[in-house]
Parts: sequence; structure tokens; C-alpha cells
Amino acid sequence: MVTLLPALVVLAQAAMATPVPTPAPIAATEVVQAEGKTADELYSAALAWVPAAFKSAKAVTELADKASGRLVLKGSVPWSRTPALMPWSFVGDVQFTVTIETKDGRYRYTIDSFQASFGNTEHPNQRNTYGPITEAPAYAGPTITIGDKKNWQEHQKLARETAASLAESLKAAIAKPPENW
Repeated sequence: MVTLLPALVVLAQAAMATPVPTPAPIAATEVVQAEGKTADELYSAALAWVPAAFKSAKAVTELADKASGRLVLKGSVPWSRTPALMPWSFVGDVQFTVTIETKDGRYRYTIDSFQASFGNTEHPNQRNTYGPITEAPAYAGPTITIGDKKNWQEHQKLARETAASLAESLKAAIAKPPENW
């Protein structure tokens, strides 16, 4: 017994000394060079992109500050999944934030804060969330539904696809030359 005690102390110290890394939240951010364009031109182009990217520009706009060149949007995309052999479906949405900041000759976008809110068609008033959607390979929180693993993977996929699609469409809209009519 005495010979095992030092080994257990060493193992306990090693376990405490090695922090477990926290999975990174799913996000997309980039500083994009836009030579020859002013901060105001970039802001106006970003603002013009909003109605093309979202159903209601008014509903998603949290902050539109031209003086600081900052635009903050809160959006969501619908999500649903019908588990095999089940008479009901999971239904909900994945919410996210888009922040666009402009300066002369460049802009930065950040698409982050992905979080899923969902329920099922059998109990439509009961809503659940897994918290922030991260790069973790599996949902590590308390069990919410029998479909946690599959739901988590689908929420991650939707978050990644949404971030990529929004980033691509924003860059294309801002790169587009202004119309001279």
C-alpha cells in the first residue's frame, strides 16, 4: 500500500496539470482588402447586401452605425430532422451573429455565436438548446434527447455551411462594382 501511494500522487498531479482544451466555437472571420474603396463605400455595399442575404433586413439588424463603420446582424436558419422509425420530427433553427466592420481599403466580417434552438412536432412548445455550437466531435452536455449525437452533427454542419455561404455572398456583393446609371 505504501509503495502505491507515491504513484497515485504522481498520477493525480499529472491529471490536474493537463488542462483539457475547450473546443473552439464554429465561426468564420476574415479581413478582406478592398483597395481604393472608402470605409463609407464598403459600409454602403455591406448594408445593400443585407436584404439579399436575409428575408427581412429590418428584423436582423441589431446595429447599423455608419459613423463607426459597424454593422451587427442577428440571423437564423431553419433546421429539421426526422429520426428513423419515429412519428415526429425535431424542428428548430440555428441562430448566429454577423458583424461587419469597415475601414478605408478593408473590411472585416465575423460570423459567429451559432446556437441551435429546437423542439419536436409532438411537443411544439418545449424548446431545447445545446448552447454554443463548437467544433467538439460530440455533444458533451447533459442528455436532452435520444437524438443528441445526430442533432449535434447536423447543427455543426448547418453552422459551417451557413458561415461559408454568408461569407462568400458578402465578399461577392462588396467586390461588385457600383452601378453607374
